[in-house]
Amino acid sequence: MISDISDFNIGQVLIGTGTTAGIYLLPELLGSFKTDYPKVEIKLQIGCSNFIIQRLLNNEFDFAVVGEGLDLDLDLISKPIAKDELVLIVSPNHPLAKKQEVSILDLCNETFILRERGSSSREVFENAVIKKNIKINVAMQFNCEEAIKKAVSANLGISVVSNKFP
Repeated sequence: MISDISDFNIGQVLIGTGTTAGIYLLPELLGSFKTDYPKVEIKLQIGCSNFIIQRLLNNEFDFAVVGEGLDLDLDLISKPIAKDELVLIVSPNHPLAKKQEVSILDLCNETFILRERGSSSREVFENAVIKKNIKINVAMQFNCEEAIKKAVSANLGISVVSNKFP
């Protein structure tokens, strides 16, 4: 019935999301949404932010949830829905683990393991170090934060990851 559609009681919602939001933010929000609108089918696609934005521009999603920091000049409306911060992670055996405070200059000679290009968290971090005229050595890149954490714990490098929407 038309009244069901206008009341948002049936139908389908196509959502694109960046990896971090798709794992740590949206499941809880979508759980609440499904409680309120049990007949609405939700389709969620998780990927790097640039990929999600391109698919949104191609009208493949109704809306998208991605991190900030993407250098895109697009005619899109965006609204912040959560705050997040990036944090440095190192192995407990790494010399930086013993420091109370780490400066950006401490990162100059380190080997980094980062998210893939197109990830908003990588864009934010790289833009921050570029502003400080710091060059970093990216030895590995992954599209999965858990893989990054495992690589860091195996002393393959250090990383900067999301603090999961505190």
